[in-house]
Amino acid sequence: MIAVVGVPATREVGLDSFVWTEVPDFDFDQIQKALREAERRSGAKFGPKVLLGFSQGAVVAAELAARYPRIFAGAILLSPGADIFPTPIGASEDNRCQRYFISIGSDEAEMNLKFARAYRKVLSELGSTVIYREVVGMKKHDRPPDWPDRFREWSAAILGHERKTPNVTPTSNP
Repeated sequence: MIAVVGVPATREVGLDSFVWTEVPDFDFDQIQKALREAERRSGAKFGPKVLLGFSQGAVVAAELAARYPRIFAGAILLSPGADIFPTPIGASEDNRCQRYFISIGSDEAEMNLKFARAYRKVLSELGSTVIYREVVGMKKHDRPPDWPDRFREWSAAILGHERKTPNVTPTSNP
C-alpha cells in the first residue's frame, strides 16, 4: 500500500496558483512540513518516499531527491521545466541506491527536452539508476498517455528497489 501526499508549491502567485521557489532548502522544508502533517492526520508512519513532479515540480523533485537520498528513494519526473537549470549536486553513496523515471514527449518544447536530458545526465553521474524515455509523437506538455499504468509500475520499481545494495550501473533509454 502507498500513500500519495499532494504538496502545494512554496509561493502563492495568485488565487489557488503556486510556484516553487527553486531554492532546495525552502522547497525541502515545504515538503517535510506536508509529510509531517499527513503523518499526524493519518496516524501512519511513512516508509520510503518517492517524489513525483510535473514541469517545475519535476525539477524540484529531481533536485530534492538527489540532494536528500537518505530520505527519498528516487523520483518520477514528468516533462521537467523551470527557470533554473540543473545545478551541481554532490554525490553520495546513497545516490547509488536511488531510481529515477523521466518521461517527456519527443516533440515537446526544446527547452523541456534539454531539461529532461540534463537531469538524465546529472542523476546518472551521481550513480543513480535512471530510466529515461521520450514518448514518440507526444507534443503536448502533459502527462504521458500511459500515465495511469506507468505510475503504478514506476512507483513499485522505486519502492521495491533494494536500497541496501547500490546499483552501480545506471541505465537509460535513448
